[in-house]
Amino acid sequence: VTTLACGNDSIPVQTADCMTSITTPPAPWSKPNVISTANPLSVQITEFDASHGPIKAYAVIVTTDMSGSKPPVGTLSKTHDNFKDKTTNTYVTCINEFPKSRSSDPVTNITLIIGDESRTHSYYNAKLDPRSEYRVSVAGFTQIHFDPDNDTIDEDQCLITYSEYSTLFSPSDSNNVGAITGVAVGSVLGAGVILIAAGVLIRKKRR
Repeated sequence: VTTLACGNDSIPVQTADCMTSITTPPAPWSKPNVISTANPLSVQITEFDASHGPIKAYAVIVTTDMSGSKPPVGTLSKTHDNFKDKTTNTYVTCINEFPKSRSSDPVTNITLIIGDESRTHSYYNAKLDPRSEYRVSVAGFTQIHFDPDNDTIDEDQCLITYSEYSTLFSPSDSNNVGAITGVAVGSVLGAGVILIAAGVLIRKKRR
């Protein structure tokens, strides 16, 4: 520590390393990657940079809005119920919290699940509608707080940054996939039976 005077600085009497307090995380450099579109969906992200403080939680945000590159202010208090009531087209579907402070490796990929019908606080992780198109963003927190009245995220009390939205995607209907697979397998088996029967008849005629 030195003091300033007219002329020369005073002789340092003590040196100390100072660390800044926890602040808003740096914006991530990559978008979420939807690696599986069958309900429930798998979304892969690169861990957010923890140089401004340990990442305490991730919130997965779903939207049917095709405008903007990131979620608007006020999104974090919106739930699937608000989406279902058509009062919003952008909502939080789930939150992944980390009970202990930890450092994040910015080259590590983690996978988040959308549509497993779980509940975290007031957020319901509902399955997505195969008839709709969506985009996904992920919010990373170095500080997260919840409104005690409704158990949704209190955005004003958080330190947060958002990823850009993913590319547009439509979830596939797992029931339809199963039905299509069953029809395809049944068709193959049926064709096999017909070929075997035809072979038997040809052999009998030759005899």
